Amino acid sequence: MSPIKFKPLLAATVMSAIYMAGIPTTSQAAVQNKILETKITQEMQPAAKKGSVDYVIPAAVNGVRRYIVEFEKEPVARVHNLSDKVGMNSATTQAYIAELKNDQTVFEQKLPSVLSSMDVKQKYILSYNGIALYMLEKEASLVEAMPGVKRVILDKDYVLNTDAGPKLIGADNLWNGTNPDVGTATGEGMVVGIIDSGINSGHPSFADTDADGYVHTNPLGAGNYLGACDPGNVDQYIPAFTCNSKLIGGYDFVFDLVDFGAGDFDIEGPEDEGGHGSHTSSTAAGNKVDNVPYVGQNLTISGVARQANVIMYDACYEASDGRGLCPGVSTLKSVEQAIEDGIVDVINYYWWWYFTME
Repeated sequence: MSPIKFKPLLAATVMSAIYMAGIPTTSQAAVQNKILETKITQEMQPAAKKGSVDYVIPAAVNGVRRYIVEFEKEPVARVHNLSDKVGMNSATTQAYIAELKNDQTVFEQKLPSVLSSMDVKQKYILSYNGIALYMLEKEASLVEAMPGVKRVILDKDYVLNTDAGPKLIGADNLWNGTNPDVGTATGEGMVVGIIDSGINSGHPSFADTDADGYVHTNPLGAGNYLGACDPGNVDQYIPAFTCNSKLIGGYDFVFDLVDFGAGDFDIEGPEDEGGHGSHTSSTAAGNKVDNVPYVGQNLTISGVARQANVIMYDACYEASDGRGLCPGVSTLKSVEQAIEDGIVDVINYYWWWYFTME
């Protein structure tokens, strides 16, 4: 199968669209705050007729909420070719990266003039040019008025949801080679980045050898891994999380970010706390596994790109009511990291989008 490289420009466009999509319904409007009166909300309103995203707005803690500040300059992926490490490391790309980083540093130095306390949580320059921070509701409009700011967006926690399976989309025809225009395709040579709630690293769906005896090849080289499995990554390394030639890395961008309420739950690191991330990962790129017990039967299961490698980007946690919630800022950071890793061919991120017929 010929790898089709992950397109950072598409990711930059999608990440911009995600934050233009969360339109409040009438019942949700009551819990919105003053940021809804700013220009960003006025720009978001027309999209309500086309569809909206199922989300919740985290409760304010002492008046403080989580926001995304988007800057006027374009992110790197909209200006330079980031389809491979060559593009990422070119002199012109690195110069623009340095420019955006310097702009953000200068901006942060000005924030104390409008914020009672500064709590910048994350920064983005590749897929999106902005920062994530906590601040008072009344401070959001002040920050939005600062030079260089395009808009300020109230962050949301997007609800996980899923359905369907490989046979529904005809993946079995690709596995069997029954489509003459495509031939046989099982995902070999591809790297799938999953943005979700984590992954069950010990499950046979993510073992380095599948039910047919297929042995995965680590594209990073034997014994080389990313994130939680990289001892050199001081921010992410977790010895208890296990990688192999199939599961070649994992990151956690939510555990240290969210102020969890009573009953909310998240496991530190990219291990899955609720099962949703393991489900979507195995659906997209899980191994073929035989003799899986289900309702009194032993079944064979398989992901769509079953011979692909997997990297997990943990951006979601389990709420007290059992729903999986994914902060927008954690999702942004995951896309940033996938681009920076320079090896991801496709990103899988499944949250619920519904349309109304008019």
